[in-house]
Amino acid sequence: MEDWKTKANEQLRHDIIADNPLLFKMAHRPMSETCMCWGIDCHDGWLQPIADACYKLEGLNAITYKLFRVRVQAAQIKEKFGTLHFYTDVVCDPGPIVRGYEKFMQWIFDKIGMLKFNTQWKVDKEAYTETRETELTKEQYEEEVKRNKNSTWCAFVEKDGKYFMRHAVYHSAVGHSVAKNHKILYSLWKRRHVYINLLRRLTRFNVSKV
Repeated sequence: MEDWKTKANEQLRHDIIADNPLLFKMAHRPMSETCMCWGIDCHDGWLQPIADACYKLEGLNAITYKLFRVRVQAAQIKEKFGTLHFYTDVVCDPGPIVRGYEKFMQWIFDKIGMLKFNTQWKVDKEAYTETRETELTKEQYEEEVKRNKNSTWCAFVEKDGKYFMRHAVYHSAVGHSVAKNHKILYSLWKRRHVYINLLRRLTRFNVSKV
């Protein structure tokens, strides 16, 4: 019986996402883009109420998306402290002109990316070490002395009844890559996301990849 229930719940989780494509357009995107990559992250007892809500939202999407290209999009579904959290966004997807522009620009930058860029690293700021001084209480001072007794990055000073810890903070070098050849194409390619999403920004579309 338990195996049957487990399989049924797994199938329901799959069906909720598969049957509501407009609501769950971000379901298979990576973690860098959406929290929906974790799926429906809650106890099985919540699945039926979630399914009912999703089917109703998808019905609303079917009307608004056809007329205005506006839809409700699931951002995250999770259980927290015994309660259900269902986060959504209202998304306006771009029309065929914007999508055609993005596909064309992506094709151009794919071609540019096939070039062999010989690059070199240009240092904008050299690495350096900064010394910081922190005032401590006597208890904190004694604890830090014990903790960092073998450290060469810390020094401890007692002066006029006050306790200080001096520690070094290392700042790494800052720079950027510069192309030896095809410099203009390389600079465009490094900023390709700005140019690809240009029409979305100008028309103020919600950034939702379709």
